[in-house]
Amino acid sequence: MHVVYIGFREKAERWPVAAGQYFWVAQLAPRRYAKSLCFLSGWKLMVSWQVFLAAGVMIVGNGIAAIVFFHTGSSQSWLPTVLGISITVLIFVANLWFPRLLAKAEFAMLIFHLVAFCLFVAVLPGLRKHSGQPYATPAAVFLTFHNGGDWNSDGGSVILTAVVPLSSAIGYDRIFHLGEEIKGASTIMPGALRWATAVNFTLGLITVLVINFSITDIDALLSTSLSQSGPVGPVIQNLLPRPPPARGPQLSAFYFSLHSSRAAQTPTRPRVGNCGLLLKMELCRSHYGYGKLT
Repeated sequence: MHVVYIGFREKAERWPVAAGQYFWVAQLAPRRYAKSLCFLSGWKLMVSWQVFLAAGVMIVGNGIAAIVFFHTGSSQSWLPTVLGISITVLIFVANLWFPRLLAKAEFAMLIFHLVAFCLFVAVLPGLRKHSGQPYATPAAVFLTFHNGGDWNSDGGSVILTAVVPLSSAIGYDRIFHLGEEIKGASTIMPGALRWATAVNFTLGLITVLVINFSITDIDALLSTSLSQSGPVGPVIQNLLPRPPPARGPQLSAFYFSLHSSRAAQTPTRPRVGNCGLLLKMELCRSHYGYGKLT
């Protein structure tokens, strides 16, 4: 994905237009097929945005439902769906009636993103050490593959499984669609994309390693009551299966901060979307610094 974004960055530097991929395909494709390929690329891009946004709100809904289950011991199967729909409506209302406030919220989201990441990296390994459970060995993390879906090969299982985490690596291209509203777009957009992908992919790798080193028994992880909420909930549940009342609020705040970080990455403007940590910073600079929106 990083290689893909390097190509995007070069195209954005040459053609800083709001059409983005549609325009680039029209310029680079053979004249005979330019119109059809341009339409196809635009259609696929819009569909991928819709799928990504739907997945994002459901992840947040599952996270909140997991917190409810962790405290009460039960949760209705419809709760994640209702929460996802509610979050979608909230996003729609915010984009429709409060667009100016959303631009100012970028910096707060940047800080929240950093705080959630630091909490995750610091607290999760500490919880495992506090519980007395061993960490996974490097050999188990880097050399052991688990084909839990009974696919024909481990390679096929890895490729199919990689689709889910790769979803967090999309969305950085949405800065392109502000290309005609930012002064100095040919300089700002490539720089924002370069830093956003480099830093966020590094943070993503650290997150994956922290989770993997906190898992020693995958079957036990999948058998927990929070297994459908993602990997963080079951890992915490295995470490503290029955938290004391005083520890419950802190744990909920930690777990909620992780999923709220996901919510903070949900579109703050219809054309911007999940731009990532450094891209949020660059957008702040666009709003308040040398690259003001026109």
